Amino acid sequence: MPRLQLDLPERFAYATEVVVYVGHINVGGHVDNALMLSLVAEARTRYFAALGYAENAVEGLATTITDVLWLYKAEAFHGDVLRVEMIASDYNKYGFDLLYRMTRQSDGREIGRGKHGLVFIDLQQRKVAPLPPVFRARADALGA
Repeated sequence: MPRLQLDLPERFAYATEVVVYVGHINVGGHVDNALMLSLVAEARTRYFAALGYAENAVEGLATTITDVLWLYKAEAFHGDVLRVEMIASDYNKYGFDLLYRMTRQSDGREIGRGKHGLVFIDLQQRKVAPLPPVFRARADALGA
């Protein structure tokens, strides 16, 4: 089976730094693959905050992740500061993809890349809801 691929844009709309803590480290002495996603989750929360939202409060709606792609490129270690760059893309009726790239701040090495597919949810009705136009406008304007 061929390896998964993910092309990323040259430019991202948002960036933040996250620190690798001892709880992210596995028995191999590097960041556990699954725990990379916890670092991305922190960056995603900050991305929404930069847009003026919480992930569960976007124009009266919540968001939920429908799919995840993570490509582990290199090891990261305790104390590393990782830069996570993000951009919204591939909008559809109910959501969008959030693309990201993670690099080590000290040497610029790419640690990983990925995407989260997100949809908007009306929690009262427990149903998927249309993507709010105000959200898209804010996401498109971020980093412009």
